[in-house]
Amino acid sequence: NDYYVVEIYKYDCLKGENMELIEAILIVTKCNNVNELRYLSKETKEHLAHLLEERVPSGLATIKEWNEVLFRLDGAPPEFESKKAKNKILNILKGEKYKESC
Repeated sequence: NDYYVVEIYKYDCLKGENMELIEAILIVTKCNNVNELRYLSKETKEHLAHLLEERVPSGLATIKEWNEVLFRLDGAPPEFESKKAKNKILNILKGEKYKESC
């Protein structure tokens, strides 16, 4: 169950363990390596967006983790705030244009 994988990630973060966000995403998407993330189906992207939006607070993952996901999904440049990076990821996964919030 994908929710279980996300909960393990969250639990590891809270305990200070070393599961990375990208590892949880690879499990959820059933990708063998990070290069496959750029070629996810629309359904998988929507599912991943839902999981990230509903289950992973932007402050839980480090900015480094969010930026790695951002780069692996779209080749996008890094952000300086976790919330902005997560929002950009969600926009990419949903096929929407990223808009800077003022």
